[in-house]
Amino acid sequence: MGFKSKFIKALILSAFLGILSVSGCGDDGGDGSRVDSCAVDPSRDDGGVPADFNPLSVPEDRGRFPLPVQAGAMRQGEVYLTAFVNGPKGVRLYVWRDADPPDATVLVRHEDLASESGFYKVRVDGLAPGTEYHYAFFLSEGNALSARSAVGSFRTAPPLDCAEPVVVAGTHGTNRRHQPFTALQVTALYDIDVFVQLGDFSYNDGAETLPEFRSKWATTLDDAGYWALLPSVGQYIVWDDHEFRDNSSYYADMGTEAFQAAKDAFFERNPVPRQDNDRYWTSYRWGKSVEFFALDCRSERVYRIPELQLGGVRYISEEQMEWLKEALLASPCHFKVVLNSVPITNYPPLWDIAASDRWEGFPGQRAELLDFIVENDIDHVWFLSGDFHTGSVNKVEAAPPWNGIREVLMGPGGNRDNPAWYLYDIFGMHEVIAPADQFDFFYGLPSATIMTFDPADDSVRILFVDAETEEVLYDRTFY
Repeated sequence: MGFKSKFIKALILSAFLGILSVSGCGDDGGDGSRVDSCAVDPSRDDGGVPADFNPLSVPEDRGRFPLPVQAGAMRQGEVYLTAFVNGPKGVRLYVWRDADPPDATVLVRHEDLASESGFYKVRVDGLAPGTEYHYAFFLSEGNALSARSAVGSFRTAPPLDCAEPVVVAGTHGTNRRHQPFTALQVTALYDIDVFVQLGDFSYNDGAETLPEFRSKWATTLDDAGYWALLPSVGQYIVWDDHEFRDNSSYYADMGTEAFQAAKDAFFERNPVPRQDNDRYWTSYRWGKSVEFFALDCRSERVYRIPELQLGGVRYISEEQMEWLKEALLASPCHFKVVLNSVPITNYPPLWDIAASDRWEGFPGQRAELLDFIVENDIDHVWFLSGDFHTGSVNKVEAAPPWNGIREVLMGPGGNRDNPAWYLYDIFGMHEVIAPADQFDFFYGLPSATIMTFDPADDSVRILFVDAETEEVLYDRTFY
């Protein structure tokens, strides 16, 4: 999957996702000619050189590279890459792209790496925008390469003036109890630009030390679904509670050594930039089409008193809130996509037993954000969320003024135990669980979720596919 040509990519997008035009990618050049703002000549940007280098001639060794490689935090000219190497070190990273003829290789980067822990995390810059790259980590002995990881692929974000369709898949809640993650294997059948991890990536409950967190991460990632998906696409990742422990004890542990060990394991394992004070929230622009806002909706909360059911006063820090509002307002992108982890939707009363664990339990900040979006006429804001072990498409409110804002719960990838689904599915309590005037779709079993954001016709197509049968459960385009 890592070596698809652009021609094959276009065919897959057309067949599976109905993208028949990328009009809007070009502008008039002033003399009547058409200037394609999405066109890229990567050789002008990445310094790549043709090379007599066939990475597939080096055998893959899953004993030495026992987990999938990952790419993430893609921008126009950079990416983060991660890998784990088991045993004695001596590792070299290669990044390359395909050339013409198709079996040729343009070598873009090669770098010798060192790590005492076996975890490798590399920021690669100086890349071309809107370009598909491939990469692998190799064991090196002098100039000889003896073994390699799986080959990974990613696409850098397109040029800032490009307004092409963007295909996004996502999931949440990959609980080891439900391995293999067949929803991710189904997702890997689609050709996507971006994969979003919306929290509960790894269920690390019970871990106390860094080795214990590392072990749980390894068991999560060594799964057929993650092996199929992670090497094939770049990611944007947010965390939720289970990367640490279940929310029932999460907040009591903040500031402890175990909490810090969980953060250390998360950042060393995943291609997520680690900023000051373990901050990661930021945004990523995908041309003029989509800006992704990756939020931290878990570690900055402040509750009024320890009894969590009585609610809280701060869901995200004032700094993160002000950044988010200013960034939404300033965004030049057609779609603003908020990676949110825990839903912002106002759910029916039966759900309120757990309201304190989501935006609803912090009504002041929830209203502050939603009012800001509406009062400033910020159009095309979508929340992509997780946490609930269900998939859904819905308005954040059934009635004005916020009913024009939609939220999609993507996945779940490996969970099926929300009792609300059984009330909905078995007992037919549709209007109690997911009323039709607010919810367009509701599903409680693992599924693949694919979305296509197309600024050319102002459309968002949403596809849910059952993880076991590959049946299309839902296919609707919003304009």
